[in-house]
Amino acid sequence: MSARTKLGSWVCPSGNGVDVFLEPASGEDIRRVMCAWDTAPPLSEVDYVYYSALILPTIVRRVQEYLERPCRAAVVVL
Repeated sequence: MSARTKLGSWVCPSGNGVDVFLEPASGEDIRRVMCAWDTAPPLSEVDYVYYSALILPTIVRRVQEYLERPCRAAVVVL
């Protein structure tokens, strides 16, 4: 089993930071994306908008680049 891969780090407008990791494959065709927040969600409205508009699309793009294929869907749970 390979190690998890860091996809990036971001700081929301409130100052709450998040490190995002792509977890190793677990034998299924599903890879988990884990978000390690400085302060656990729920996020403020401003941070949620920032996450939805900027962070999440970047995560999806980086997963696609890492896997070298387009993803049909990527779901990130806060």
